[in-house]
Amino acid sequence: MLLLVAAFASGLHRHVSLETLRENYDAWREWAGAHPALAGLGFVALYAGAVTISLPGALWLTMAAGVLFGWAFGGFYAWLGATTGAVLIFIAARTAFQDAIRARMGGKLEKFRAGFERDSFFYIVMLRLIPLPFFLVNVAPALFRVRIATFAGATALGIIPGTLAYAAIGAGVGEALAEGARVDLSLLSDPRLVLGFLGLAVLAVMPVILRRAGLLGGAGRS
Repeated sequence: MLLLVAAFASGLHRHVSLETLRENYDAWREWAGAHPALAGLGFVALYAGAVTISLPGALWLTMAAGVLFGWAFGGFYAWLGATTGAVLIFIAARTAFQDAIRARMGGKLEKFRAGFERDSFFYIVMLRLIPLPFFLVNVAPALFRVRIATFAGATALGIIPGTLAYAAIGAGVGEALAEGARVDLSLLSDPRLVLGFLGLAVLAVMPVILRRAGLLGGAGRS
């Protein structure tokens, strides 16, 4: 919590945006090309840190991964960073901050209890496929004694579709930037953006599909 407050106080959250990426694209892409391994590890660490302190902007970071590294490597780096950060905040939520989170959010999280008790792995995968706050799905399992291995495995599996969709969109934007094109509606003809948006469209209807199948109960409702 203190780290999140410090991040906002320093204005760090304002730099996590597509505009910042556009302004620094040439320099960052050149450096990443010259130091691919270091750039990849650095991005994973940055993403994991942002998720750990629940800094807004994970969507833009995933797109940035696609811009800088392409959809495949970018998707992998974003996936690894997101999974690592989620596990770190899960561990913090079930140890040092469990009492504080339970006191503040315990009532709101009770609707998840039945799902975690029935099949925690499957339930976490389902929750990752619907548009719930990433932080919420990171801390909720910690209050219901879900095993770390179960949480990590389900998270790693469940975030793959969304991560690849946003990375694909980023890859399309990156290609346009590399060619000196304008970032505007004309980009919608790029196949990577089309596939990315199709993926997001599928994810958008997942709550309805899963609820009708009786797999979510009330978890998909705000």
